[in-house]
Parts: sequence; C-alpha cells; structure tokens
Amino acid sequence: MRQLHPVGQRERFVRRGAYRRLVDDKVIEQWTLHELDGAYLARVDREDANGFTLYEALFDANGWPVRFNEEQFSPNATRTRLHRLFLDGVMQTTMSQNTQADAQDDALPANAVPTDWPWIVQGLAAQAALGLGGGQVFEVSTGEVWPIAVIARHDGVQVVRVGARRLWIDVVGVTLAAEDAAGERIYLDDGSSKSKVYASVE
Repeated sequence: MRQLHPVGQRERFVRRGAYRRLVDDKVIEQWTLHELDGAYLARVDREDANGFTLYEALFDANGWPVRFNEEQFSPNATRTRLHRLFLDGVMQTTMSQNTQADAQDDALPANAVPTDWPWIVQGLAAQAALGLGGGQVFEVSTGEVWPIAVIARHDGVQVVRVGARRLWIDVVGVTLAAEDAAGERIYLDDGSSKSKVYASVE
C-alpha cells in the first residue's frame, strides 16, 4: 500500500483492510490504522480512473480529529495537496498546487466532529460524535452538518444513519460496511465474513 509518510518507530499497528464494492468486489480503498500515544492515525490509498489519492487522518486520544492530509496524483493533472488542521474551533485549510498555496480559516460548527470521504474516517468520526455527545458530523469538503442516528446495535456493532448514508461500525469506530447516498454498498475485506453479510442486509 502506498502512503504519504512512512510508519514511525513509535507507532503501533492496530488493523488494516480494504473496502470493496458489494456489486463487483472491486477494491476502492486500502487502509491501515496505527496507534501513537493513544491517538489513532489512519492511512488510506485510493485508486481511480484519473490516478490515485493518498490520505492521512489523525485522531487524538479522545477520538477528536486533529488533522486530515490528502495528496492527489494524476499523470494528466497538477499534483494537488490538501492539509486541514482543526484547532480551537477553527479549521485551517491549505491547498497547494505546484508552488502555489492558498490558505483559509473557517469556524467549525459547535459540537460537530469533522469527517471526510474515506470510509475508515467516516466510521471513526461517527464513533467520536456518538461518544463525545455532539451526535453530529461536519463534512469538511461540503460544509454540511449531518446528525447521526443509531438505528440498531448488535454484538458490539452499531448501525448508524449519517445523512443519506448508513454505516456499520465496530467499538473502535472502524467501518465494517456502508451504503452511500446513491445506494451503493461497500464492505470491509479483512478476513472476516461478517462485513460482507452486513453490506447485504436490507
């Protein structure tokens, strides 16, 4: 798996997996999760028709997002870097293309946990929102705030609705299966058969 930065000596491996589409079993994301002094660092590698995107998300020991880093690689486009830092109720965003960089600060909505497109990040953010009492997430790319509703709990797995999506998340917050706004299902391929079963549930 490609990654933005190498694994540090103090990082402890927690889990790895890949998300596959239920309809054709195609891998859409690969990820690893490491722990560092109680904080979680998720790394994501996503390939598409235009190239690939590498991603990192750091969550502190309380489960709150600290930073999201993203870098897009495409042979036919300018290399783009996106860095988001969450500090004292403010999201600091820096976008870089070649030698050009633009930065801006935006106030974070109160009691909303920042989230982003990788499925592993969506699960961790949803778990943080439920555990920290705010019960809602803030999508950094669109600026939308979505309440989280717990639909069901079974065997340590929570089924939650976030806007038009459904997520099956475990006690850590790892997304085991999901349904997106268009109705497409994905499941976690990590050697467990249950994730595919969750993705097949109506």
